[in-house]
Amino acid sequence: MAAISKYLLTGKTAVVTGAGNGIGRAIALAFAEAKAMATDHAAQNIRVNSLSPGAVETERLIKRFGDMETARRTAGPKHLLQRLGQPQEIAMAALFLASDASSFVTGSDLLVDGGYNAT
Repeated sequence: MAAISKYLLTGKTAVVTGAGNGIGRAIALAFAEAKAMATDHAAQNIRVNSLSPGAVETERLIKRFGDMETARRTAGPKHLLQRLGQPQEIAMAALFLASDASSFVTGSDLLVDGGYNAT
């Protein structure tokens, strides 16, 4: 049984976050673990999903690209929406997964990546 105690539970919802922009081994494991946890805890009415953001305007991108303008110019066009995500857009997706509005969503990965993975 996946160890649900490692994750923050809010009511009957667990949200496991991942990182988008390319699926590496760690990300694939996070998806698999979220699905396993969803299966293991469905009988307890606990929903488990993962959230995969695209490139988001954060300090991490400044460290990677040197400045935000370079990040926007370089990484933005790689997304179908031709821009980087905003932190509040990822936060709203997490709030959706944690809310009753997603009461029939479990074992899923929510891509909030501006269409990065659609191409």
